Amino acid sequence: MSDESTESRLARIEALYNQGLKHAAAQLSRLVLEKDPANVPALVWLARSSSQPEEAEKATRKASMLQPDDPRVRDLVASRQPSFAGAASAPAPYNPYAAPSAGFNPATEPKGGPQPWANFSASPNPAAPAYPPPPQPAYMPNPQGGSYDYLKNLSATVQPSVPPAAPVTNVRVKNTVSVPGLIFGLLFLIVGLGLAGVWSYMIIDYNSDLSQTSNQLQGQVVKLSSEQLVVDVKNVGQRNFEISQEVSQALVPLISDNKSSLVNNTVVLNISPKGRLISVDVAAPNRGHAEYNAGLLGYGQAVDWVVTAVGALLAILGLILLGRTLGKRRT
Repeated sequence: MSDESTESRLARIEALYNQGLKHAAAQLSRLVLEKDPANVPALVWLARSSSQPEEAEKATRKASMLQPDDPRVRDLVASRQPSFAGAASAPAPYNPYAAPSAGFNPATEPKGGPQPWANFSASPNPAAPAYPPPPQPAYMPNPQGGSYDYLKNLSATVQPSVPPAAPVTNVRVKNTVSVPGLIFGLLFLIVGLGLAGVWSYMIIDYNSDLSQTSNQLQGQVVKLSSEQLVVDVKNVGQRNFEISQEVSQALVPLISDNKSSLVNNTVVLNISPKGRLISVDVAAPNRGHAEYNAGLLGYGQAVDWVVTAVGALLAILGLILLGRTLGKRRT
């Protein structure tokens, strides 16, 4: 790679970055660094445009090691380095369970002879006078008669603390079935189970189809947009393929010039057994690879599984409606 081609690619990286195409700028920066790993401007652009934090951090450190006095490197390091000013001067929070500091002054034991409480004894004082026990009262018979009569009179005066339970009347069990609840419950159950089952089968079939490559077509890209790819296939003619925005951004720096205009290129299309576009390999002018896996709806496989989850939720809602409709309720 000559100096002139390197400078032109750096200019193209800057143009892509200013247009907001950070993914394409990062891809083109990697191509420059494959030929010249010590290219500081390419390292700076890769650190600014890469979506991978580890790759951006690695590029920043390498650029600062190669040319730490470069203004672009200093600006990059300053923009990525957080400020910790004043962190060291902040007072430490109070911890009541921490060990006492050097200034802690515990109370000392009093000095001298034995303390007043040292000879305390639990034994009684032999000099204390002895007092006679109080006289016991004489036995007196129950003025109300025998113990049986006393308990009988006592139980007659006690009132119950809990009132008797009142009988429950007018209880009816509703046996009639709500027709709207039955219809909506069956509808949600059938639609939910059908959606979850059919869509899961379609997702599995879609992934199985993309995992196999049945044909490879060589040609030239004649039209590229964010949603469509037109390729002039050798000995076949033009073929149209639906692509995602990620694939379009990956192909722009590989088959276009500084003005984002298509140039003479050579690509190889990998086709699935059912005619779906799996990936695009660019052979010229710049080597690269773009893989297409946008799912059945074009928004990725995660969205496809969300549709399956919605179907399962509808089925659960239908079961709840049927349970409430067919169950017996008291009124």
